[in-house]
Amino acid sequence: MEQEPQKQNFGDKALSTAYKVGGWSLKLKAIGSAILGVFAFVGGIVLAISAGTWGLLIISAIGIVVLIGSWLYWKRAKSLVQGRYY
Repeated sequence: MEQEPQKQNFGDKALSTAYKVGGWSLKLKAIGSAILGVFAFVGGIVLAISAGTWGLLIISAIGIVVLIGSWLYWKRAKSLVQGRYY
């Protein structure tokens, strides 16, 4: 009888830890994408101004798309406060 609660406790620990790791994984992807998006957005504007052409603003548009993607990653990430570490 002693082993049953211990197995359940281990299962709870594993699921809780996996839940937390899954949340951090998407949060880190969101942060990385946001940094890349900001660099692309600002870099596209700087390149367009320095080269004097409108064509390089496509890089800024790509940066905006990447920023929207990072926002979606952030929204999809599991809450970091749900679950608990044992």
